[in-house]
Amino acid sequence: MSIEQATGDDLRKSVRPATLKDAADIAYIHETVFHALFGASHPLVPSYEQLHAQWEQTLTQEAPDGCYTLVAIHGFRIVGFASCVPAQEIHENTVGTGKHLSIPQGTEIVNLWVERAFQRSGHGSRLLAALVDVTQAKALRVWVNADDESYIRFLRSAGFGPAGIRRAFSVNDSGDQQFVEHLWWALNT
Repeated sequence: MSIEQATGDDLRKSVRPATLKDAADIAYIHETVFHALFGASHPLVPSYEQLHAQWEQTLTQEAPDGCYTLVAIHGFRIVGFASCVPAQEIHENTVGTGKHLSIPQGTEIVNLWVERAFQRSGHGSRLLAALVDVTQAKALRVWVNADDESYIRFLRSAGFGPAGIRRAFSVNDSGDQQFVEHLWWALNT
């Protein structure tokens, strides 16, 4: 398809490396994710100002080897972002099966978020594909909220599967409320 034949929608969606000027947009999206997970008034939820300062610091510094932050663009607007770090090999006995699991070293996706209004329009898939391209990792992994069915469906459609490993965080002072995440992973073949 030539550039003249491309539809306006084809030209409006892309992924690129994040820059310092993207910190405000990334912080806004990150804040909405925290609000969706924990609620806006939860004491663990950082403020927009804190997130903005954190992302400014991250995007100002030279990224360590294997660390990337990418943004999804729709038109001229940032509508999603992804970040990743190198991950060491994992050897674990999986929960409840007694089986031993070995996941090769690769890349851990720390963030992969798209604004709700722009979900299901290919931005998550483009971000994931770009992470695969820039990292060239043998394996990808991501921790997923156990209750996030939409994200789990997305990961499953992208070839990820559950590793059988979970982690839990206390989300209140008494420790009786837990936020549970499961590890999902895929081999890059």
